[in-house]
Amino acid sequence: MKYVWLVLLLLVALVLVASRFLGVWAFLVLLGGVLSYLGDYLGSFYGKKRISLWGIRPKNTAVIISVVTGTLITLGTLAGAVLISEDYREALLQVREKKAERERLNRENASLALKEKQLSGKLADTEVRLDHAEAELKAADKTRQELAREIEELKRQREEKVAQLKTLALAFSKKETSMIAVTTGSPLLRRPLLLPIDVSREALKKELTTMLQGIRETVESAGVKVPEPDADKVEKDLVAPIRAKIQTIASAYSGDGEESRERPLPTHVYIRPTSLKNLSYGEQLSSVHFDVKPNRVIFRKGEEIAHTPIDGRLSPEKILQQLFNFDQRVQEEMQKKEILDEALQRRLGKVTPELLLQFVRIVELVKRLDRWVTVRLVASGNILAYGEINATYEVREMTKSEAAAAKNLSSPASPRTSEERIGP
Repeated sequence: MKYVWLVLLLLVALVLVASRFLGVWAFLVLLGGVLSYLGDYLGSFYGKKRISLWGIRPKNTAVIISVVTGTLITLGTLAGAVLISEDYREALLQVREKKAERERLNRENASLALKEKQLSGKLADTEVRLDHAEAELKAADKTRQELAREIEELKRQREEKVAQLKTLALAFSKKETSMIAVTTGSPLLRRPLLLPIDVSREALKKELTTMLQGIRETVESAGVKVPEPDADKVEKDLVAPIRAKIQTIASAYSGDGEESRERPLPTHVYIRPTSLKNLSYGEQLSSVHFDVKPNRVIFRKGEEIAHTPIDGRLSPEKILQQLFNFDQRVQEEMQKKEILDEALQRRLGKVTPELLLQFVRIVELVKRLDRWVTVRLVASGNILAYGEINATYEVREMTKSEAAAAKNLSSPASPRTSEERIGP
């Protein structure tokens, strides 16, 4: 009997070790077997000994021991399960909490199921709307493609129309230009009428009558009709206003004023008739402006008209080109000073043999000096608003400071060194 408990402990130890590897269920099975064996052994042992507990018959004592042993088997099984398995222990000892948690989870599950159902409905509705939107998007895309094709077609048509309009406008412009005989602001005489500033009324009327005849010949030769002048209207609308303007000019320049000290007083006036609008072939001359101004001195004799620096180390071709550019600027400067185009007609846009010969001489001189020089255009006589333009080119060497300034693209000072004239 004394070895029974030792064997029992060994069996329990083996069961515990086996449970670590085989799990809680293996532990319960093995533990039940051990306890059953122990109960059977104890029952048999006490039955053979015919032991009586508390005065009970041996047979009944054996039954009681068997019952107690079965109870111990159950309790041992539960105790072993509780000790070995944490899950079993929690399930056995936390029944209420698990039940409450299960009910809570059931409620959450029901709520989530309801939400799932609602979301499923919304999802179905969204899918329907998405299908409709996709259908509308496809229709819109198809419409967009059609509109894009229409826009491209309209652009092509517009480009064709613009090209046609440009062609028509060009043709119309050429036709209109070819049909215009007299342009706005163009002079109606080849040269203005030049009269003394103290002209008498009778002489003025005679000159104006001759001028009207000249206007008729000039304009009619261009294909524009000129009406017959009315003698009374000529006297009232032409002679009287022009005479009044001449008298006003004479009064303005009378006496010894600032003008007389700076430059000579004008002795003549010019009358320059111009058209106030474009006139085509076959039209009638109706609007004429008579410009009456003093033929004043624009540049006095010896006065510099313009100047330009030139590097004598350049090639002759470049020097000659600079001279042509300078001459063009001179003409533009004269026009700004109100010298009439009629006076510049012999120079405007023309390279005369005389001018070319002057430039060749200047180039030879500049190349001979082989340094920076100043080319000046100086009036060799008084130059009037209308009249002969007498001017002379002068070449002067620059000082070192002037040459340095010219290299830095600054305006050179007035030369003070030797000079050489090259005139017409």
